[in-house]
Amino acid sequence: MLSGHRNLRSSLASVCSACAPRRRRFWAGGDPHAAERTEALLLPALLTDAEIEALLAHAASFGRRRSSGHGALGEELREVPHDVCFSGSHVALYLHRGGQLRAALPGLHAKLLRAMRAQPGDWGDPSSPLRVRCIELHSYSRGGGLLEAAHRDNGSVLTLSVLLSAPGREHAGGEFVTYAEGAPVLHAAQGRGDALLFHSERLHNV
Repeated sequence: MLSGHRNLRSSLASVCSACAPRRRRFWAGGDPHAAERTEALLLPALLTDAEIEALLAHAASFGRRRSSGHGALGEELREVPHDVCFSGSHVALYLHRGGQLRAALPGLHAKLLRAMRAQPGDWGDPSSPLRVRCIELHSYSRGGGLLEAAHRDNGSVLTLSVLLSAPGREHAGGEFVTYAEGAPVLHAAQGRGDALLFHSERLHNV
């Protein structure tokens, strides 16, 4: 059960999807579980408390934004700035629009990109140009979650999810789930600022 849970989702895509060769999907060869066999890498304490507070202060500076989707937001989320409402207990604010996060917090923006491109292992060629496709601040209240069946970040190459609230103190629940051969795999972040890096087409839920 989620309560007071927040995370940051950042994903990278090809620099020019219109002129780049069409990227072959993991399951194009007929194996629906190919993406699920790729790595999911835990990055402990990627962001500091000070960086998280700066990020949340930047998000709060927008005030209440117009949202779409469910009109009946729960009381806990009514004053949370957001661009989209996925349910009455799950909203998201888009921080990539107009390059706003990079302009306001350039050091933090650069740190997130380095974390996604500089890890050892099968994360693609770090010299291959990728662009930021989206940076989303997700906020959940009790009962909320990303529960869509067969959810993938289609259109992106890499995704980084960062826990912005303290487990056991600021929220309960909120486990990140990927899948291996159809079976759920729990990735329990131990602390605020922990991040999980994964290939975007890997099935996942929160």
